[in-house]
Amino acid sequence: ANSLRRMLRASGGQPLNVLTAAKKCLLSRNQLCNLVKKHTGMSAKEFIDQERGLIALQYLKFSEMNIAEISDRMGFPTSGHFCKFFRRVSGRTPGSCREWEKLPAPGEKEKYR
Repeated sequence: ANSLRRMLRASGGQPLNVLTAAKKCLLSRNQLCNLVKKHTGMSAKEFIDQERGLIALQYLKFSEMNIAEISDRMGFPTSGHFCKFFRRVSGRTPGSCREWEKLPAPGEKEKYR
């Protein structure tokens, strides 16, 4: 699981399928799936998607990139694909997530969340 996490973070969240991940870890697909399931309780695909969602969240929270730029950086074919993916893994749209995470400007009243 940690190897997958490092691979995904090093690539900036680029797409990674289970078979490619297994080859990079010098494991069979089944070995990787079993190890990830044992250590995380989720499938390898679920784990990869979750990690990519966390990387996307970091971009939304800490960068000035717009959604199209984040989508492109993470290797999605369109920003629509990115938005669908993000909503599936987080339950929120990227835009609403970015608004939710914004801190109030100095002197501005904090919005209740």
